[in-house]
Amino acid sequence: MDNPYQPPSAAEPPLLPPSRADLRNPRLLAVTSLWLYGISSAAEVVDHLQRSLAPPLPDLGDPAFHDTYYITSAGLTPLDWLMLLAGLGSLILYLMWKYRAAANARILDPAAARISPGMAVGSYFIPFVQLVIPCQAMAGIARASKVGLAGVALWWAGHMGILVGVVVFAMMPATTDWFGPPTMFEHVFLIWSLLTFLFSWQIVMRITRAQSAARAIGGIASV
Repeated sequence: MDNPYQPPSAAEPPLLPPSRADLRNPRLLAVTSLWLYGISSAAEVVDHLQRSLAPPLPDLGDPAFHDTYYITSAGLTPLDWLMLLAGLGSLILYLMWKYRAAANARILDPAAARISPGMAVGSYFIPFVQLVIPCQAMAGIARASKVGLAGVALWWAGHMGILVGVVVFAMMPATTDWFGPPTMFEHVFLIWSLLTFLFSWQIVMRITRAQSAARAIGGIASV
């Protein structure tokens, strides 16, 4: 039986809110993701130039049959694989970067970064939600990191333009010759893709530098 005269035990100390000492450096993820993005973009440019400068393939009649013949006979080229694998690697590392940047933002300014790190990443995979929440999450990360929102607006406009371009490509007729010289639309799409890459590099690195500086102020030396 407990002693009724025993003094009450000391209360558990309150949990301290996260501090800048809990910030994690996002630089490695940011730089690696952006370099892979750049490699994928460079491969896209080389592929575009090859199609623009290469002599036309023999006429096989229906362009749809022409494309089928090309794919089954040539398959994916090393350039295609480089574009796909570098792009996939960049996407994975970018999502890891955004999760870390969102977690840091909640430490720096919880009122500005209202969207959780999980939702900042998971929202990309939810239909229709992916049109709004990723941008709001990035804006919250930028505000908490004391980075202007103009870069976020350019970054998101670029990606929305690419999404529209992909939809347009998907709606093109089956007779479109994808392995002939690029069309004017493809020229414009390539230029827009390169601008989007530059916008992405700018906003990701600005946020990364701001959070790395805040982390340095917190006195943390390890990655």
